[in-house]
Amino acid sequence: MTGTILTPGLKPGTRLYRTLPLSRLYELFDNRENVLVRPKLWDDPFENLALTSPVEIDGKIGEFGFHQDYYGQCWTTQSISDAIWRIYSSDKKGVRIRSTVGKVLGGLSKGKDPNLARIQCFIGKVRYLTEKQLVQFAATHFAGGLALETDGKLIADTLLVKRKAFKHEGEVRLIYAATYGTEKNADLLRYDIDPDAMIDQVMLHPQLEDAAAAEMKEEIQSRTEFRGPILHSQLYSRPKGFKFIIGP
Repeated sequence: MTGTILTPGLKPGTRLYRTLPLSRLYELFDNRENVLVRPKLWDDPFENLALTSPVEIDGKIGEFGFHQDYYGQCWTTQSISDAIWRIYSSDKKGVRIRSTVGKVLGGLSKGKDPNLARIQCFIGKVRYLTEKQLVQFAATHFAGGLALETDGKLIADTLLVKRKAFKHEGEVRLIYAATYGTEKNADLLRYDIDPDAMIDQVMLHPQLEDAAAAEMKEEIQSRTEFRGPILHSQLYSRPKGFKFIIGP
């Protein structure tokens, strides 16, 4: 695996999850490519707060000239989450794919330029901050200047802060820095992957009826030829052996 892990404790084998529409899963297998987006396309307007905020240098106000050079994709470490199913698959037709830090980061590194992966391909856990902490982060993060920023970590790290209200997401972000201007005027970053190498499990929505889940599983296997397990989430099922015992 090449690329850079930004968060201590995040290992190549750490499992990651991503919930997406069924149509997007089919696109991933049909086109055999993964797609990252510019942070401006994310739902929360504060997603790219650091790089789109005013910058003060020597008393003068400006902006980061490279704020459009970054792309990202959101994953999570949360294997069981009612909130994520409801937010990202409200129609019950979405699926959750499982991978690992090493597979996701390695796929990006291989799909772009492996020789530059260390300074262009990153992954890290999001830190959830209060408004006061966000202000402090902005005031101190670049205190040492950018002259010695040769590995890209300091800038990529600005995409790993988010407001406390989103803490339930347990988010991990895959980040690509188009530091040599190769992706100008493109909101989407596409690169080739092997879906079977990146994805090791597909999970179906927990609110699907068993018959509908079986039908969807068969359809996914037919459309994608995915060789890994396709499971039906039992999030809302009664725990096995659960019963009330009255009396001694």
